[in-house]
Amino acid sequence: GVRSSAYKAAGTSARIDHHDSGADFSRYTLLDPEWAAAAEGVYLVMRELGFDPDLRENAEINENERKTAAALYTALVTDTGCFGYSNVSAQTHYIASRLRALAGDMSYVYHLVYEVQPRAYVRLMKQVLAKMQLTEDGIAWVALSREDFQKAEADDSDAEGISNFLRAVEGVHVGVFIKPDKYPGRYRV
Repeated sequence: GVRSSAYKAAGTSARIDHHDSGADFSRYTLLDPEWAAAAEGVYLVMRELGFDPDLRENAEINENERKTAAALYTALVTDTGCFGYSNVSAQTHYIASRLRALAGDMSYVYHLVYEVQPRAYVRLMKQVLAKMQLTEDGIAWVALSREDFQKAEADDSDAEGISNFLRAVEGVHVGVFIKPDKYPGRYRV
């Protein structure tokens, strides 16, 4: 991807994750499927390296630590569905509270991530609502074409959240979003 050259240029690689995808592409892997977000693991490693000032004697937080805490908090909020997924634990909330204390007011994260939608997303959602199909057995599905994306002046990033929208419909147990692949004539589910 975009960062592959930086990854390849690094002397050593490490993967901190909560998804056991089976892809072991790094020299070191720290994996815990009990974490609700990879940010939990990143915080735990950084805490062991002295990141959390409250855990250091007579330490004050500096601007880099504040920005790092804000980034990790944002990762926790987004990767846990705003702490709504079933794998969110007491540890997840503890880490969130530590990061919130370090970062300061983070209410803007919720606003930016969950309340502000780009206009292209709204135009794409018009297509979704017009084409969405609901089955009697609890399936909501929609297939969008490349032309639908062009008409909405949208790209792949504007399609974030459409699967979640489909699953949020009352009585729906499975949401299926079919969209065009980057290769013409191919689609992704």
